[in-house]
Amino acid sequence: LIEKTEAIECQHIDNILATQINTSESSKNVLTYGIDDNPPWYLCFFMAIQHYLTMIGAIVAIPFILTPALCMEDENPARGTIISTMIFVTGIVTIFQATFGCRLPLVQGGTISFLVPTLAILNLEKWRCPDESVMASLSADEKEDLWLIRMRFVTIKLIKISPLIIN
Repeated sequence: LIEKTEAIECQHIDNILATQINTSESSKNVLTYGIDDNPPWYLCFFMAIQHYLTMIGAIVAIPFILTPALCMEDENPARGTIISTMIFVTGIVTIFQATFGCRLPLVQGGTISFLVPTLAILNLEKWRCPDESVMASLSADEKEDLWLIRMRFVTIKLIKISPLIIN
């Protein structure tokens, strides 16, 4: 009788454990939204804000790293223009990608891959920034020409070498 009771208890415990295992496995496989499902608009809005806040640091970091190498001073208003252009273009390309592309919720931002070759080009003797005394003696138009020439040169060189850069 005792053996029979122990066997029933063991079988009952095995059933409970099997039920718990099946329940935990099935709860792991539950998706909130499927591939063809759309969350409500208000939830999309909050997810978009979260995504934007995640990416803004990476989007703004590239201009902050590049502008000193382009001989642009910190108080130059064109620095803000470069940053806002980066944000604007990221938004436009993301909208195109989400509408016509693979339609995944991705932010198409600038790439850090081109940062190393850009800084390497700008550290060549020919493209180094002049001394601070020389920079102070330049007019606003001359300072603008200084960084624009560098920006154009780097852009042309990166277009030429971009097929060779492997991510």
